[in-house]
Amino acid sequence: MNQYIFILTWVIILGGVYKIKEQEDRKYYGVSLKSRPYVFYCILLVLPIVLSATFRTTFGDQGYKITYRDIHWSFWDLIEIIKNGAKGPGYQTLIYLGTKIVGNNAELFFGIVAAFQMYSLMKLYRKYSTDLWLAVFIFVASTDYLSWMQNGIRQFIAVTWILLFSDCIFKKKIYKNMYNDSDCSNDSYISISYDSNCIYNSRESI
Repeated sequence: MNQYIFILTWVIILGGVYKIKEQEDRKYYGVSLKSRPYVFYCILLVLPIVLSATFRTTFGDQGYKITYRDIHWSFWDLIEIIKNGAKGPGYQTLIYLGTKIVGNNAELFFGIVAAFQMYSLMKLYRKYSTDLWLAVFIFVASTDYLSWMQNGIRQFIAVTWILLFSDCIFKKKIYKNMYNDSDCSNDSYISISYDSNCIYNSRESI
């Protein structure tokens, strides 16, 4: 509970400082309210949340850490576990890869996972939320950061993986344009493009 109060207080204080600075920037420099918060501010705002999910010291959810440290699977062990219908095969594969890359250092593994989760979430908030601080405040005050990033880590990995590609989800997805080339009247082209920074593919057919 002390950890929760600290993180909530941290978010409130940083939010107050940011709101004051935002008002000053708008008053003296004409900065638009639609401007996005600085990346450094976003990192500072969620840093305690990431550290909480990394060390898991006071929440009492030590099961994931204990299990991770005891894993010494071979590849064929992993295949056998999945074949036997293990719960969460995707997560089982992830922790297998984690043990091969970072060893049985549970803090490092969960730190990387937490950083990825918060990056995906903050990327979404920073681009589409009208009030990033309020979104983070609700995420913390409602204890969602505990239920998702700690106890519900497996499900939240899947959610944040989808959020990572939110641009492709929220913007118009597929445009189909059929046209005839003026020099080659018998040729037609079909262009299928995904909006900004997504996949672009063109195909020519005769």
